Amino acid sequence: MVEATSVAVPAIKTAAAMYSSRKMIFTNIYKLVNFAISSKIVVTGMAGAGKSYLFDSINQTVKNVAMTRPSQSVKGEEHFVYMGNGVFPKKVTVIPGQEMAISLSLMDKELNQNKKISGVIHVLDFGHNAPRDEYTASNYEADNIYNFKDLIAYNKAAELLYLEGIVSRLSSMPVKPKWFCLVLTKTDLYKASDAKKEYLENEKFTKIIERLEAIFGKERMAILVPVCSDISSITYGTYSIHPRFVKTHKDSTALLMNLFSIIEMLDN
Repeated sequence: MVEATSVAVPAIKTAAAMYSSRKMIFTNIYKLVNFAISSKIVVTGMAGAGKSYLFDSINQTVKNVAMTRPSQSVKGEEHFVYMGNGVFPKKVTVIPGQEMAISLSLMDKELNQNKKISGVIHVLDFGHNAPRDEYTASNYEADNIYNFKDLIAYNKAAELLYLEGIVSRLSSMPVKPKWFCLVLTKTDLYKASDAKKEYLENEKFTKIIERLEAIFGKERMAILVPVCSDISSITYGTYSIHPRFVKTHKDSTALLMNLFSIIEMLDN
């Protein structure tokens, strides 16, 4: 029995190493032929909602490497991620939320024209979206938005209007995705349970959910999954909102891994 164990342990380690090597090889091959591979998962959401940082956080947490903060997205981002015990990675495309030609083009390509799509992840941030450039800040001030209360109210209305557009696009797709996940980001800045309550009491939001259920069915949907990709403050003018509800890296990692597990189950 001792001899068998001494042989089996190296064998197991060797098998694991071979599996990891296969993953690395297949990932590199997929990156080389990236242009010919359709996206399996598409990530949508308004500009500044945290799409890029969310997915980078999931990817890097799964790989157990240090986080790096991405810059503002002005073009589509593509990732390859492994789920479950699959040998082959899935291609994920993050579509920028800015109203640009590239965004509309990617929407057409990765949603309406994509016959291989498996799922869609849409990101909401409960209106906690501060402008990241002076031009946008000036536009808000021109609309008499000078404090976070007014800014968050404005953003909440805008994010539901944006989500409505995504749902309309999903409804018109000839080949529809199998699943849909609605993610609630930046939950260090607000209480996730309060946000969920407010969303679910909003008539416009509940009608959007009904439309989604007609497309996917309840069993293939996850609604308002809370995450925190980055524990940090947001600032608008002279005002700031500081983290209060997620305070440690351990807690934020647990939320990210919970989301990843939910995505794996939906995609199974």
